[in-house]
Amino acid sequence: MDRDILQFMDDKLGQGKSCALIIVQQKAGSAPGEEGTLMAVCEDQTTSGTCGGGTIEKVLTGRVLEGMSTAINFSFNYNLADDLGMACGGTSAGYVRYFTAGTELVIFGAGHCSQALVRLLQHMRFHVTVVDDRAEFAQEEVFAGVRFLALPPAQAVKEIKFSANLYIVVATWGHHLDTVAYSACLGREYAFLGGLGSAKKAASVKETLLNQGHSQSEIAGLHLPIGVDLADGTPEEIAVSILAELLLVKNKKELKLKNNAAQDPTNSPTLA
Repeated sequence: MDRDILQFMDDKLGQGKSCALIIVQQKAGSAPGEEGTLMAVCEDQTTSGTCGGGTIEKVLTGRVLEGMSTAINFSFNYNLADDLGMACGGTSAGYVRYFTAGTELVIFGAGHCSQALVRLLQHMRFHVTVVDDRAEFAQEEVFAGVRFLALPPAQAVKEIKFSANLYIVVATWGHHLDTVAYSACLGREYAFLGGLGSAKKAASVKETLLNQGHSQSEIAGLHLPIGVDLADGTPEEIAVSILAELLLVKNKKELKLKNNAAQDPTNSPTLA
């Protein structure tokens, strides 16, 4: 049973959904839910396991779902008769631990810019998958800690879990292969899809995709060319520019210098 609950959480987290684990630590009297009982609650309101059923389970599930956006762990301690009006009486105490899905990032291409981007991401909360059908690149030291799919884009998408928590960067070795990667991803669920290229290349790719039957609205949503305009053309600085745009989108920020924002009179504190 516990294994099923943990598998449920692993599956949901893999889909980019946040979860919480309710742990019953103590019980007294005729309270339902034995000590050590586990119950998983997902942000999509699906559950696995039980923390005792009835009113206490309804109340706890409601508290867990209300707190999903902030994901602040909490303890609980209920007198079932006095606090919840349950006829069985007794007390139930425990702890709720939230598990927030890290951001999934798929990079099509294992070249210099992709390698530089992976290095930047090593200590960040991104779960990285690199896709490149050149299997020898999987042996590169920089990819030791990431998932590597040695497959062409059209096959790789079958191994990728598309969700609202997925970010995709296209940086393959060729114009045609980039277009194949975009085509394989368009129409699926993701938070971000963009890639390398000059303005001329971007226009050509978009025209090809339109001619393939992809909708204008899908193509308009591409972040192509990708990146904040700050790089000198080296892979390392291009990687920084890509990461900057990813973070702007992920964190719902606008591009501005913090120094300028600090000097904005509208942001100045009021002095008494």
